[in-house]
Amino acid sequence: MIDELDKARRQLARMAMENRLIATENRRLRRLAVNRRGPGRTLHRAMEDAKAMLLWRYAGLSVSRRACVEYGMSERRWEWARALLLAARVWDSLANDVAQYHADDIQRAMAAVEYKADQIAANGDMGLLIMRRRRYREASEAAAKMASD
Repeated sequence: MIDELDKARRQLARMAMENRLIATENRRLRRLAVNRRGPGRTLHRAMEDAKAMLLWRYAGLSVSRRACVEYGMSERRWEWARALLLAARVWDSLANDVAQYHADDIQRAMAAVEYKADQIAANGDMGLLIMRRRRYREASEAAAKMASD
């Protein structure tokens, strides 16, 4: 009986130690760039939204800005996802749609998006996506400013 009690105490102590280690690891993971505000979070969300757009397109749905807003994606998120698709060379800017040869092969298109997102994360430079975003707000503000002058 005493041996069983000692064995249970040792097991409880080991489990408490493992729990502390897991809590420490969890704290560290929460502090990663992917899980807090900033480029990592934006990039991760853009990758998920770009994949969603690819799936919608593969299912035969439209992936225009207006259609994606109807599906529940905000215009800003659509901008980032489109920029990532452009960077991954999956988006055809002339047709304003997923490139035809990628629309047929969803796995290759998803792999291209993931590869480009990993490459951007490794470089730590979001400029590649920032350059490819449309500038609806800036353009409309500039037009309003010119009209008021």
